[in-house]
Amino acid sequence: MGRYRQVPGFVIFGAVLLLIGSSWRCSCGNSSAPLLCRREERDALLEFKQSLESNSSNGFLRSWEGEDCCVWEGLSCDRATGHVIRLEILPQVTITENDPFSYEKWESLQLSDPVVYASELSPSLLRLRYLNHLDLSGLRINGSTLIPAFIGSMKHLSYLNLSNVGFQGVVPPHLGNLTNLEVLDHQALDYYSPYDLFLADSHWISRLVALKYLDLTGVPPVNAQDLMQVLNTLPSLSHFALSRCFAPGDFSISPGLFNSSFLARLQYLDLSRNNLQGPIPTLLRNMTSIRHLDLSNNDLYGSIPIWFSDLNGLAHVDLEGNQLDSIEGGFSFFIRGKCRLRFLSLGDNLLQGEIGRNSSGICAFGLELCEEIDIPANCQTG
Repeated sequence: MGRYRQVPGFVIFGAVLLLIGSSWRCSCGNSSAPLLCRREERDALLEFKQSLESNSSNGFLRSWEGEDCCVWEGLSCDRATGHVIRLEILPQVTITENDPFSYEKWESLQLSDPVVYASELSPSLLRLRYLNHLDLSGLRINGSTLIPAFIGSMKHLSYLNLSNVGFQGVVPPHLGNLTNLEVLDHQALDYYSPYDLFLADSHWISRLVALKYLDLTGVPPVNAQDLMQVLNTLPSLSHFALSRCFAPGDFSISPGLFNSSFLARLQYLDLSRNNLQGPIPTLLRNMTSIRHLDLSNNDLYGSIPIWFSDLNGLAHVDLEGNQLDSIEGGFSFFIRGKCRLRFLSLGDNLLQGEIGRNSSGICAFGLELCEEIDIPANCQTG
C-alpha cells in the first residue's frame, strides 16, 4: 500500500484563504449592483430617439439622457449583462375588457395626445440584439407606412406589440421568423377603416409554434379559412381576437372551421363586429376552457343554445347587438354554475321576458359578484 504524506497545517490554512478570496471576488462580480448599458445599444437608442418627433412625446423621452440607458423610461436591462431586453414606447392607455373600446374613447385619446409620433420606424432597433420584449403601442406612424421587414430579424423577441401604430398594407411574412414569439398584438388603429392593414398570406403564422396570444383586430385575412386552419396547428394558442374584420357575407363559422383540440385550449375568443350571420355556431360548445367570449355586434339570430350552461368557466360574456330572441332553458339555466361570471351583456337583442319574476332571481346564481350586467330593457329582473 502507498504511504500518505502529511500536509503541514499552514499550507492548508493558506489554501483556505485563497479559496475564500477567490469566492469573494466571484461574488462581487455577480453582485446585484446595476450595470451600465452597453455603449453600442445606447447609441442605437439615441438614433431611434432622433427618428421620433420630440414635440409629441408628452415628456416620455426626457429621461433618455445620460450614460446609463438602463434607467431610461420604458427600458429594462439584463442585470448580469447590461443588455437592453425590454423596450416600451410610453405612455399608453389601457382599455380593459369591462370598459369596451368605443369610438368616443378612441377620439378622446387622440385629442389628449398620449402617444409618440414618427414618420417611420428606425432600423437602429436591430442593434438591440438581445431585445425580447418590444411594445410599440404608444407609437403612431404618420402617413402610409408598411411594417418594416427588419422586425422579422429580431429573433429573440417573445413579445411584440404593434397595436394601433398605424401601419398600412400587407403584414409581412418575415414575422414568421420570430419563432420565440409568445405574444403578438397586432390591432389596427382606425376604428372605422380596418382594411388598410391586412393579411395576404396566413401560412407564416404556423411557424410561431410558441404563440399563446394573438390579436388581429382590424387586420382582415384575405383567406379566412386558411387563417383558421393555421390556428388549429398552434399547440399553445389560448387567446385569439379577430374583431371588426369582415363585411356581411365574408365570413362564417362553419363546421370543421376549428378543430376540437384548438377550441378546448381557447380561454379568450373575440369575434365581435364581424357581421356574422346565422345561429350561434354549435361547434363553439367545445370551448371547455373559455373564460372570455365576445360575439357582440354581429347578426346572430335564434336562441342562445342550452349548451352555454356547460361553459362554467366563463367570466366575461358579451352577446350584445345581435338578433337573439330566446334563451334555451331560460335565463336561470343559462347562468347556472357560472361562479366566475363578472361581465354579462345581452342588450340590444330581441329577447322577450326571459328574465322574469318567475325565475329564481339573478343574485341566487352568483351574479351578485358581477361588476356589470346589461340585460334587455324589455325584460324584468324581479
